[in-house]
Amino acid sequence: MAPPVEAPPPKPEPVEAPPKAEPVKAPKCNSGMVEIHAGTFTMGDAFNAKANATTVDAFCMDTTEVTTSAYAACVNSGKCTAADTAALCNAGVPDRGNHPINCVDWPQAKAYCAAQGQRLPSETEWEYAARGTDGRVYPWGNPEPGGQLCWNGEGNSLGEGNRQSTCAVASFPGGNSPFGLADMSGNVWEWTSVVFGPTGAGHVTRGGGRYNGDSWNVRSAYRLGLATAIQYRDVGFRCAGSISP
Repeated sequence: MAPPVEAPPPKPEPVEAPPKAEPVKAPKCNSGMVEIHAGTFTMGDAFNAKANATTVDAFCMDTTEVTTSAYAACVNSGKCTAADTAALCNAGVPDRGNHPINCVDWPQAKAYCAAQGQRLPSETEWEYAARGTDGRVYPWGNPEPGGQLCWNGEGNSLGEGNRQSTCAVASFPGGNSPFGLADMSGNVWEWTSVVFGPTGAGHVTRGGGRYNGDSWNVRSAYRLGLATAIQYRDVGFRCAGSISP
């Protein structure tokens, strides 16, 4: 009797190579900043002489205005000088750490941004970041301002009105710009890098402040020139920067 024939062992199943991990892409902007893509828009509105269509290269911009606590950290590092502490200034006030720093002049704002490896935005960058490409009047669109921002126009009287201080940054998400930037209208006016006036003694600020009660002050196209050395309770800033390669 012939011996039984053993079946050959089963062939091992082929082992698939694990998928290659996708390389982790480094962020193009620093933490706390938003990438603003390149685009073309028309600066100005019905209240201003409109400029020609302007093309903006991609850049980074702070999501919020620079806060009091962030500025204090720069002062403590020795890279920034102290903000003014006069009445209604936020520096040194215990409950204002998350409010925008105010009472800083243009050189102080520039020095802070430089300490972060950034710079102040140009006026063109600022307006583009506030409005996008669809010609909207305000960061949120065309409806008149009401409860979308920190200002004195929510049924308050004009001038100082009832808003006696700034607001914590990003408290009004309904007023965010098309790029998701907070407080591009209201809270504090923001320094830009652009010189104002023929003598060069001033710089352009944008965005309006908490004390404003007229809608024309908080339009994205409105520009206000202030003396470079002024440390005002309703003026702060945010930084911009280049896109990382």
